[in-house]
Amino acid sequence: MKDEGSIEVRPHGRGFAAEGRGFYVWDEDRSEVLRVARELQRGNWGVAATRGMLRVAVRAPRARSLADPEALDT
Repeated sequence: MKDEGSIEVRPHGRGFAAEGRGFYVWDEDRSEVLRVARELQRGNWGVAATRGMLRVAVRAPRARSLADPEALDT
């Protein structure tokens, strides 16, 4: 179920979940998931979570520079 601002809140287990760039939020209350997801999407990482909230900060892995072995052949 997409909401304004392209936040998708979907049923997950006994509650609801939403994810976005750098976060995953779950709670039994859909409105709390939406509230926290909106704040995280705005960059408010200090948003208060409810008691039943699972919030996971996800960081993108660092890009590793891998040399092409073919480039080393002369």
